[in-house]
Amino acid sequence: MKIKGFTLIELMIAIAIVGILLSLAIPTYQDYTVRAKISEAMNVASALKVMVSEYYITMAKLPDDADTAGIDTTFSSEYISAIDYLKEGDEDSKAIIKLTLSENVSQEVAGKALLLTAIPKTGSLHWLCGREQEASQAIDLKYLPSNCR
Repeated sequence: MKIKGFTLIELMIAIAIVGILLSLAIPTYQDYTVRAKISEAMNVASALKVMVSEYYITMAKLPDDADTAGIDTTFSSEYISAIDYLKEGDEDSKAIIKLTLSENVSQEVAGKALLLTAIPKTGSLHWLCGREQEASQAIDLKYLPSNCR
């Protein structure tokens, strides 16, 4: 007599393999969703970069504050809880757009900030993307877009 079907051991092995695959896939997917949400916040930032760049090209200097740049600091979105504009250094050394991420992105990055730094270079602005340097406020590098790492 020939028995057809799976034995209990075969089923347990299959379930164990599926469990191992899921234990690897779920954290990777969660990291991916956080990166996607941060990328969406960066899309908002691209409009802010244009505002600062246009001001710089027109006036030949960095805006002194957010109002001068045309940046609405009261703006918030699903993934951005606050926007700040800071001008640092003497004259036109650099300007920073700071995007504070909301808890809708992830609890790991909630309240932490992305920094977009404008550095004047012969008639145009060179933009750098980064994160806070203080360890408690720094976004983990694995969540940053590739051009910010």
